[in-house]
Amino acid sequence: RPIEAPEDCILADVCIDQYLWAFYQRTPKQDTNKVIERRKVVIKRKGKNRTVTRSFTKLVDADFTWKDPKAAIRLDMTVQQYVIGGMDRNFKRRLLYMLLAADKAGLAPGITSGFRDDFRQAIATGQKAASNMSYHGGSVRGGYGHGLAADIVGVNGATRSRRWVSSGALWEWVEGNGRQYGLFLYTILRFRRITSGRIRWAPDV
Repeated sequence: RPIEAPEDCILADVCIDQYLWAFYQRTPKQDTNKVIERRKVVIKRKGKNRTVTRSFTKLVDADFTWKDPKAAIRLDMTVQQYVIGGMDRNFKRRLLYMLLAADKAGLAPGITSGFRDDFRQAIATGQKAASNMSYHGGSVRGGYGHGLAADIVGVNGATRSRRWVSSGALWEWVEGNGRQYGLFLYTILRFRRITSGRIRWAPDV
């Protein structure tokens, strides 16, 4: 169901946080991780069978729902205070405007990650910035209250494969429309497929 916010909400910080939290809550926190397995296999070499150890890569689904709560507990915060409250005020307003527009267009956006401190960045997996350099809110970027990035996906679809399709449509929409909200998208390519869309503030717009 689309999330609708009254116009006067955009002017109230508390209201903005509540609606961004709704986009976060409705989103499955799932990722794909690369796991290296070592197995013994029998090969034929110079006419003789030999047993050798080979490495095999497989992709496994991972649920990272636990990561934000763990990071929030360390700072004695609720998950909402941590994930949403840690983002820059102007960035949040722009992000909400854009997500509401995407939702109205039927793209069902959701937030998988908002603010991340150095600890939370350190336990993130895959392609990522150094723990203190993340635009999500690393200490070099200003820390809490200065997060300028959020990861978004599409939540349409009962299965993960259908949500991949939904996410692709959402990211394409953001690429074409994000700049009018002062935001831009860059995608994370992992294991030869796009696995995440990250929104950043483009202050020059």
